[in-house]
Amino acid sequence: MNVTLGQNTPEKNSAPGTTTGNPVVIAATVDGSGAVVISQSQLLDCLIKLIAQPSAANPTPTAGSITLQLSDADGQDLYIQPIKLCLNGVSGTMYFLCSDFVPDP
Repeated sequence: MNVTLGQNTPEKNSAPGTTTGNPVVIAATVDGSGAVVISQSQLLDCLIKLIAQPSAANPTPTAGSITLQLSDADGQDLYIQPIKLCLNGVSGTMYFLCSDFVPDP
């Protein structure tokens, strides 16, 4: 028995038609009071936000966040890269999220 399968299926988790942005939110706790990860695609941009929120159960994390938005990179690819430097007379390496070197025009 031959069965013909569908040809036009979505590549990713998706909904048909136009919809507003639907961020994926992952919280450390059921009530969302702990650390949160937000991931969202927005038309021509992508956003990932890592948020550390203190809670009664875990007051240790410092409130703050890391926001990565592709449009902030001005069209450059970003990588974790080693940067050789000298700190207080000691040579070493620090790792940064940065692009390749872009000379001034």
